[in-house]
Amino acid sequence: MAQPAASIDPRRDLVSLLPRLRRFALTLASDVSEADDLVLGACSAVVADGLPGDAPRLDLHLFAAIRTLANAHAGTSPKSGASAPSRCQSLVLTAPFNLAVSFLLVEVEGLSYAEAADVLDISSDAVALQLCEARLYFSTLPSDVTERRA
Repeated sequence: MAQPAASIDPRRDLVSLLPRLRRFALTLASDVSEADDLVLGACSAVVADGLPGDAPRLDLHLFAAIRTLANAHAGTSPKSGASAPSRCQSLVLTAPFNLAVSFLLVEVEGLSYAEAADVLDISSDAVALQLCEARLYFSTLPSDVTERRA
């Protein structure tokens, strides 16, 4: 006898996704408070409405929801002081907007080009181009690490 399919309750997976969602929101937001609001809005919508039947994965759906909320709130809140990001975070956050978002999704979050394209609502070719530009951008930044060879 086949077991009935377990209902998908996104609330149980939200806690493990929060650091990833917050990191993504930080690339889209002007400060930490706004990033937290984006994550809260996306998570609240999923808890209230559930995961759409056509959503492939919860994390992809939430990334897309955060992007949509960020686009809706673009320019509505002034930049304010926030806690200082680490040097690595600063490098990614100071990259041009499209480059930082694509780089984060593919290189940090491990999404495929197609998945990142779905989240960003652009083509896979555009994601590949943005990643190439991001890598070129990061390669031009000065390094404070001196390499020693034996």
